[in-house]
Order: sequence, then C-alpha cells, then structure tokens
Amino acid sequence: RPRYEWSAWRPLLRAAVPIGTVLFLMQIYATVDQLMLGILRSEAEVGWYASAFRIQVAVLAVNEVLQQAFLPALSEVAPESETARARGRSYVTTLALFGLPLALGGAIFAEDVLVLFAGDEFRPGSSALAVLLVYAAVVSLTKSWGDSLVAWQRERAFLGSIAAAAIANVALNLVLIPR
Repeated sequence: RPRYEWSAWRPLLRAAVPIGTVLFLMQIYATVDQLMLGILRSEAEVGWYASAFRIQVAVLAVNEVLQQAFLPALSEVAPESETARARGRSYVTTLALFGLPLALGGAIFAEDVLVLFAGDEFRPGSSALAVLLVYAAVVSLTKSWGDSLVAWQRERAFLGSIAAAAIANVALNLVLIPR
C-alpha cells in the first residue's frame, strides 16, 4: 500500500498550483481572441485569423525549443548568482537572435508569408498576421523572464504577470475586435 508523506508533497504542490494556473491562463489568452472572433465576426474572418494564428504558433515554437534547451542550465544555479545573470543574458540574447528576426521579418512580409503558407484566399488575414507576429517578437523578449522565474522557484511572481497579461488580452480583444 502506497504511503504519502505530506511533508515531501507540500513544496511540490505549492509550486505546481501556480504553474498549473499559469498554463490555464496561457490557454485563455492564446485562444480567447478566436473565441471572441467566432462570436463577433463572420466565418471567413475567423478563418483568415486562424490561418495567421497557426503561423504565429509556428514562430513561437522556436521559443519553446530554446526554453527546453536553457531551462536546465537556468535551474541549476542560484538565482542571485553571477552565473545566473550570465546564463539569463545568454538566454535573452539567444531568444532575440532567433525570435526577433523571425517574428519581425514575418510581420514585415506578412502578406507574402500568409499567401505562401495558406493560399491567396487568406490574404485578408495578413494584417492580423502582422499584429500576431509583432506580439511574437515581444514574447521572444519577455519569455526569458517567466522561464527564469520558474527555474528559480518564483512561480507566484510568474503567475501574477500571466494573470495580468490574460486580463489585458481579454480587455484589448473587447476593444480591438470591431463589431
């Protein structure tokens, strides 16, 4: 019969609840725009946006790959050490070198990118793609902060920033999605 020692589980649960909540909130702000568009706009406009959104997800996948590479190196050092600062700078630099050109280049050439990957009938979604890729560029720069907080066991601070972002995202979608 398995035995549970709550003294061993308590710190893990304390860390897991904020991270689980972060993942839930990230899903909200990653999908609420499509849900609101589905309610407020036509099927064609939702399709244009969805095609742009898929390209943004592909661009953001670069960040995820880099996160997986850097997280162990960030986790193994004390948060206030010079080594942590150096690894953090290296992480930010790497995200900027890969994420920014991809996102900003895609935003500049959004129409061409969207037509290339989705076809000419999705051309009207190019302005949405440009906005989504500018957002991806911002994520490339800010992602290192959240990843570092998790690596250095500051999950609650990360939760606070993600909660604020989710609220702002819903509010901005209410304002920016024309009726």
